[in-house]
Amino acid sequence: MKNNFFVSYDLMKQGQNYEAIEDAIKSLGDWARVTQSFFYVSTSFSLKEAFDRVNKSIDKNDKLMIIDAKNAYWIHLPEKVSTHIKENWNR
Repeated sequence: MKNNFFVSYDLMKQGQNYEAIEDAIKSLGDWARVTQSFFYVSTSFSLKEAFDRVNKSIDKNDKLMIIDAKNAYWIHLPEKVSTHIKENWNR
């Protein structure tokens, strides 16, 4: 069974490499962008492994939070995102 993580980040300086952190997040497994800097990921990585992997792509003053989620409710997400989460949640 895979883990359900929510990943949130905030890059603090202008001109940051958003592609690097987004690529690191996407490399964790099946993903969907929930908002601009908030992703859902279904992954076989542990929480610590996922954090370490994504953390390598940010600067020391950037913010990163990965949440291990067992259940979730949502409203007004794009249909594509909602469907993706539903399809991957209990895989």
